[in-house]
Amino acid sequence: MKKFAAIQLQLKDKVTKKEFFVCCVHLEHNPLFSDVKNLQAYLLMKVLSKISNSNELPVVLCGDFNSHPKTAVYHGITTGESSNKFDDEKDLEYKLPFIKTPEKFNYSPYKSCFNDIFKKEPNFTNYTVGFKDTLDYIFVNKNFKINSALEGIDTKYEKKYKSFPNVEFPSDHVMLSSDIQIK
Repeated sequence: MKKFAAIQLQLKDKVTKKEFFVCCVHLEHNPLFSDVKNLQAYLLMKVLSKISNSNELPVVLCGDFNSHPKTAVYHGITTGESSNKFDDEKDLEYKLPFIKTPEKFNYSPYKSCFNDIFKKEPNFTNYTVGFKDTLDYIFVNKNFKINSALEGIDTKYEKKYKSFPNVEFPSDHVMLSSDIQIK
């Protein structure tokens, strides 16, 4: 399996005593392995479903998915259905069939906090010389109410800097933040 990291933490709200999970992930970065990345996301969703008692417990899923909003990864997480369509199939050096996920990606689709508030994803969450795209997300399952999300980076910074990191932004990835509430 290609590079893949996920860490999950079970927490309890001090006031309400409600338990919830936070999972942070980093999927494969190479765009030539979008099928592998999709499998990684599928397996992650299966684990999250199991530990959250079939999504009855609240789950926050965040991190670097290395997948823009039109990918099979994003589609699977947000719709629960596998698309198994990969933009770069023509560039792959190995033969068909690609690694495909079952038709049902997960049984409880997650919402993107940013998309839920702004009705679109940020213009970018990663900004380097020669590359700018949305790769990072905060997703929540059905057990959260999304109250707000931090707006994307002002376009004046794109004019001021050719890339991140720089003196104002410590990483090539943009910080994401959302105010969420357990239902």
